[in-house]
Amino acid sequence: MAISERTRKILWAKSGNTCAICRTELIRETDKSSDNIVVGQECHIVSEKSKGPRANPDFEGNYDGHENILLLCANHHIEVDSLTEYYTAGRLKQIKLSHETWVKTTLQKKPDSFSNDKLNIKSLSRIITGKNLLEIINHADVFDFNHDDLNSESEADLIGNFLEELQDYGDIISDLSFSERAKVVLHFDEKINELSRNGFYIFGLRRQVNLFNRVYESLGLFDGASVIIARINHPGIFDNHIIAQFPTVSRFA
Repeated sequence: MAISERTRKILWAKSGNTCAICRTELIRETDKSSDNIVVGQECHIVSEKSKGPRANPDFEGNYDGHENILLLCANHHIEVDSLTEYYTAGRLKQIKLSHETWVKTTLQKKPDSFSNDKLNIKSLSRIITGKNLLEIINHADVFDFNHDDLNSESEADLIGNFLEELQDYGDIISDLSFSERAKVVLHFDEKINELSRNGFYIFGLRRQVNLFNRVYESLGLFDGASVIIARINHPGIFDNHIIAQFPTVSRFA
């Protein structure tokens, strides 16, 4: 088996995109390419190979499960797999637990701790009222919506219809009267509660979006409304915030 995409998301989110030992950032910007360099490596605590690092024939867990993998920089991955007498399975499990606890505690104190403007990593606050949602979309030039994978047609209808409605209101909100806006806020309150009952939270952020044309010429900065709908158990959620990475080139016009 290989590491699943869900396990990978959980691993990177709970690690704060940092090495479990030296805590260095594992995604780096480069001037030589529009793509970022991923220097993080996924290290198995107990190897599935009979002669691999810390191999254990009595191991009964999932070799590719989150609990058996920790995120390291390349240097520490080499060190961990070379010095197996020191880096035992027990020691690595403790390092993993300590690191993930540090990430969680840090985010609880300061939710934007792992935000990185150069890499477009942002912390989005949970939206709990219709008024909050209206403030996010009001007078936005660009709408950037995203959501978790959906498992049924009913979920697709729920999320898809809501996001379409959100963009429609965003386009006309400046033309509405105060009374009409108040009714929109109440409507958003109902939608937020409906999503929550179905296992989804809404997160939002107002941010500057750099638009490009088809030949990669910048059209300038525009006000963007970013909204993410995530499952309540999404691994990137920490204390009413979600950590997300946006494309370096945000959008083409």
